Amino acid sequence: MNKGIYSAIFGSLTEQIRFNIITNNLANINSIGFKKDHSISVSRSFGSYLKDYSQVKVEHTPTDFSQGELQFTGNQWDIAIKGRGFLKVQTPRGIRFTRKGNLSIDPEGVLVTKEGFPVLGKQGKITLPPKLDTINIDNFGVISSNGRNLGQLDIVDFSNYSGLKKDGLGFFKTTQQPITSKEYTISQGYLEGSNVNVVEEMVGMIESLRNYESYQKVIQTFIEADHQSITQIGTIKT
Repeated sequence: MNKGIYSAIFGSLTEQIRFNIITNNLANINSIGFKKDHSISVSRSFGSYLKDYSQVKVEHTPTDFSQGELQFTGNQWDIAIKGRGFLKVQTPRGIRFTRKGNLSIDPEGVLVTKEGFPVLGKQGKITLPPKLDTINIDNFGVISSNGRNLGQLDIVDFSNYSGLKKDGLGFFKTTQQPITSKEYTISQGYLEGSNVNVVEEMVGMIESLRNYESYQKVIQTFIEADHQSITQIGTIKT
């Protein structure tokens, strides 16, 4: 077998992975606070691929943390973080971080995410008194009603975003210790949309499909060449 086919196989599998990342980005175009991914492939020895194709994977998929467009909702419990920073959330799997600001109050008066996870403030969970007519959330995340301070959102940041890993539902996890963010503004009544650019993703998808088709043609050419060689060897007259 011509060793060139290994390169074509690797290229084909890489484009499949790239295509999956692009389709996931497009599927989350309307997801609040979603951050798109880029794919970077790292080569391994082709021998490992032949033994187990499941080993073919993207070694590093960096997340693009650029700002998404702010969308006005008018909902007093919706917030958008403009600049650097994340909401700190208590989940069943531990502390997680998110840019999703579609918040609400649970039956116990605790400020929670859409999934029902408590959003943490400077002093822990934020529990609000019942029957609040209106609330105000200022630029620094201070929550108040009729001039009464009810708590402040704990907006945190990280020195290195490469340590943040997606954990599903728009949450991120990390082993890093968060620091207090100093480069943010809270906008009440807004939500941060996805930072996915449809045109860029569609161009990338078309390019990936074309690359995949090209690799498949190369693979087919190698297969036909090998088949022809075998056939000719089998018909040599002595």
